[in-house]
Amino acid sequence: MSLAVSVLNSFGNDRWNADVYDIMALASRLSSLVKDRSKTINIVYRLFSLNSKLNELFKELYARLEGRIRDDGSITPEQVQDAIHSLLKLHGLLEILFEVGRRSRLTNNSLTAGLLNSIHVYSEEMLELAQVVELARDKNHLNAIYERASKEREHGDVFDVSQVEVK
Repeated sequence: MSLAVSVLNSFGNDRWNADVYDIMALASRLSSLVKDRSKTINIVYRLFSLNSKLNELFKELYARLEGRIRDDGSITPEQVQDAIHSLLKLHGLLEILFEVGRRSRLTNNSLTAGLLNSIHVYSEEMLELAQVVELARDKNHLNAIYERASKEREHGDVFDVSQVEVK
């Protein structure tokens, strides 16, 4: 739970909701704009704004996780669940935005391609963060993972990173 607390304390409940829902609203507005490519300059401005907000969100999260910013409170399990739900919803919205942009061929436009790809990367990080917080909530599952890894190491079931194939 400490990881979840660390992540969620980065904003406190009200600030967390305001930031995440602000990003969701911006992503939704952008998704409707992307369908009409004649507004490319407006799309670029909003993509830049969305990308900047996501960047700020993750900078503060990583600063908290690295211990550069101290935690200052406790989070209830309900708040953790709400945050996970918000992260998953935001991931879904960002994925929809990226897909709509790809279909509108904005990934081939020099003004929008980099921003859309960056937003797509943030979307994947959002999903990973939600999964990590979800795992951190269940201490039994987390302890089982560490126990299994410890047993594998004791039995010599370790591999060099160069031997691992990514599928």
